[in-house]
Amino acid sequence: VRAREVLRSAGPWEGWERLLQAEALSWLGAVLNHVEQPATAAALLEAELANALAAESRAAVRSALAFATAAFDVGRAALHVEEALALLAPLRDGAHPGIQAEALYMRLRTDVLLGRGLDREIVERIQRLERRLSPESRFRHVSGSVAYWFKHVDDLDTSRSWLQRKLDRASETGDQPQQVAAHAHLAITECWAGKLELAREHALTAV
Repeated sequence: VRAREVLRSAGPWEGWERLLQAEALSWLGAVLNHVEQPATAAALLEAELANALAAESRAAVRSALAFATAAFDVGRAALHVEEALALLAPLRDGAHPGIQAEALYMRLRTDVLLGRGLDREIVERIQRLERRLSPESRFRHVSGSVAYWFKHVDDLDTSRSWLQRKLDRASETGDQPQQVAAHAHLAITECWAGKLELAREHALTAV
């Protein structure tokens, strides 16, 4: 909650450097989606669009809106994704790679939720974009969240391998929330694979 208030009080955004503004709004969207109910997060993010924002910042807000609205209106979420990608398209390679990766991840996420399947080319594009982020960057890497979606298209082997890598990285860095998430999704993956005892072990570890 403290982080949300700090970010929301950081405006007005108009005087911010372009890329810094986009990163700040991306973080604001992530925090709102973490601490607020989806409808509340969506309303707060919609209000941000009334500000004079650069294209990448508007794309960051649209991506966050896609995450929030997917909880109650996936079709509307898909429209936010299309708007985010349209804002970034004229910038081509000049756009912030992390903001581009975010928008593509939201495309992948909404496509799966709409039953359109999981586009492996989008996964590769996200990974290529994130390789362009500097080692010093504190910008989030959304590629780790791709691991959650393979099981929804019945690719349980890929789901298992991606989630295990996610779990290994989280264990190495001591990131307990990500460890819990990886175990929880591994539990679902193994349950769907018919490996109920292994699913139970992951589930018990997650709780």
